[in-house]
Amino acid sequence: MLTAAYLTASFMVAGIGAWYLLKGKHQHFARRTLALGTAFGTVLIAGQVFIGDILYGTMLKYQPSKMQAAEGFWEKQSQSPAPYYWLIVPDQNNQRNRFQLGIPYLGSIWLTHSLDGRVEGLRNTPRDLSPEWEWCSTPFASCMAWPWSCLLSELLHYGCASAENSSVPAGSFGFWYS
Repeated sequence: MLTAAYLTASFMVAGIGAWYLLKGKHQHFARRTLALGTAFGTVLIAGQVFIGDILYGTMLKYQPSKMQAAEGFWEKQSQSPAPYYWLIVPDQNNQRNRFQLGIPYLGSIWLTHSLDGRVEGLRNTPRDLSPEWEWCSTPFASCMAWPWSCLLSELLHYGCASAENSSVPAGSFGFWYS
């Protein structure tokens, strides 16, 4: 979590530098701020991916039902290769997904570190010990959907505005600095 906080802060610093560059103010400060923010962000992204993979592997080992609920796997053994589901509409009573949209192979690569890995599903867990899907996956899905919806709404609203147009904010929160 600390790495994610530092990562967020580094992109905030880089964003401030980029905003000053767009405005044409404090050029030396802006270039240095942008360079430092992106440099730290680059290093921290690699660290975050590494740490996240280790923690997810630990969760997979000690709390498999949490991973199964978060990823939307119901079958006793997933198909091989396991897909990674980006969008899931679950039916917990019938232990199935009403709708699922995923990328083949990515689930196997991400979760088992192999192309042909299989992932156990929630049907292996007794129903009384099975986590409620909404409590496991909905917060995660909303955390993933929010930044993409901000990006999409900004692209739809501003289109391909040029950087010379200083009335257009840089980033979803650029209006804070205008």
